[in-house]
Amino acid sequence: MTEKGLFIVLDGPEGCGKTTQSNLLVEALQLSGFRVSKTFQPGGTELGSQVRHELLHGSHDLTPGQEAIYFTFDRALHIVTVVKPAIDSGITVVCDRFASATSAYQGYAGGLGTSTVEWLTDLATDGLLPNLLLVLDIDPAIGFLRKKGDTLDRIERKPTDFHQMVRQGFLYYAEQHPDFSEVIAADGTLAEVHDRVTQVANERLNLNLSVLGL
Repeated sequence: MTEKGLFIVLDGPEGCGKTTQSNLLVEALQLSGFRVSKTFQPGGTELGSQVRHELLHGSHDLTPGQEAIYFTFDRALHIVTVVKPAIDSGITVVCDRFASATSAYQGYAGGLGTSTVEWLTDLATDGLLPNLLLVLDIDPAIGFLRKKGDTLDRIERKPTDFHQMVRQGFLYYAEQHPDFSEVIAADGTLAEVHDRVTQVANERLNLNLSVLGL
């Protein structure tokens, strides 16, 4: 019987570096002999890419509840077609954003309520949770400096107060799920944050990953 792969999620406020750190973690895992699949939410499927475009670049104003339904639909499709088949076949999945994002953005900052998002998430994922969630924590004011010059999407253009609430939403989510969540300071250099990510992955998942030379 094939041993299941791990499910690792990196998430956090805008500009936290989750995509870059996800890629580095994938490389570290591969160098250690793991079979790895890198994916992201929303949009990690063909249909999901259409959902992502509507959510982030569509012209319609959406309520937090409507946003959550879009995200949840994308998540359900993503779990069934990408994540679960991979981990069931022994492949470790590294995912850029997951249910923690919907909880922070729509549930906490958007006022929908984190319990509502948890209920939707459980339906969408059939109870599947990450083996490890790494919340890369950063002050949004610093995070947006990293995005200077980038074209911002509909959610990124929300007010500063909203994004400060998002940060608190991520910290709250990690506090509520300590068995698989770890908060990592993301305001260091690329190499420093990668070192922190690798150290936590090794400790929490009993791995023996080497830090990449950056």
